[in-house]
Amino acid sequence: DGSRYNVIHHDDIVGQIPALLDAATVPASILNWGGDEVVSVEEWTRYLCELTGTPEPTFEVTDHTIPSAVIDTSVARPLLGPCEIGWRDGFRRLADHSISEPSGR
Repeated sequence: DGSRYNVIHHDDIVGQIPALLDAATVPASILNWGGDEVVSVEEWTRYLCELTGTPEPTFEVTDHTIPSAVIDTSVARPLLGPCEIGWRDGFRRLADHSISEPSGR
């Protein structure tokens, strides 16, 4: 179902920074930092359309489509803990904020 990503809410990013700093070592440890859930552009777009009452678009994969970037977060999870905000809740918050504070006002 299209290009997929480990989306992460900015509240989880901010909340995990202290644990990242605590885990910092020299030489540096390497980990992939992202959300716990994998979601496609099509999935989150359909969900945003549902939340906003916008008609669902038609999706077309082309040579210009950005490929998936699913990452392995298994090293990060024990250090940072799980994300507290799932992708659906994060996108709902985005839609609520965008509706309550439309751009240009």
